Amino acid sequence: MNCIVDFNTLLEINGTLMQPAIEIASLPQVPCVYALISGTPSNRNIAYVGITGNLRVRIKQHLIDRDSSISTGTSAAMLNPDYVTEIQWWTSPIMKSKIGREAAEIIALDILQPTLQSRGSHSRAARAKSRTKPFVDDVTKLITSNSTGSLSIPTLVNIVSRLSELEERLDRLENSPRSTRAI
Repeated sequence: MNCIVDFNTLLEINGTLMQPAIEIASLPQVPCVYALISGTPSNRNIAYVGITGNLRVRIKQHLIDRDSSISTGTSAAMLNPDYVTEIQWWTSPIMKSKIGREAAEIIALDILQPTLQSRGSHSRAARAKSRTKPFVDDVTKLITSNSTGSLSIPTLVNIVSRLSELEERLDRLENSPRSTRAI
């Protein structure tokens, strides 16, 4: 029995295996606060929190094009896109305006405590809005509830591990007595 792994959804640039381009292309084009997460479900790390007017375009910049400030190494710390295992995002009507997104980001940074933060500065209007109780309450409720959406990103290490597990299962099936094999 042959095991076929479809790597067509992975993009290769300069000999480096990149994130699944097709999955990222399915992200919604919405304004939101988003988090890039690394690690496993039992050992998660919120690596970065940012805002965008278009989630699909921004994630493509981070993970495919690798031309965002956090992935180009233009600061003291940078994000290695190869270790991003999940993207989560939160959206609501308050995200439609840039000031609303900036103010929501300020609150989200306090709540999520990411390893890296955006290098951009927030406007005076966003800072003022982020201190108004009704807005803080709305954004806190949004960020602490389930995310609006998420996308799991399989890493190369994860793919190799899963392939190894499948090979072991296949070996056990092939070496088991014929009477116990599933038809």
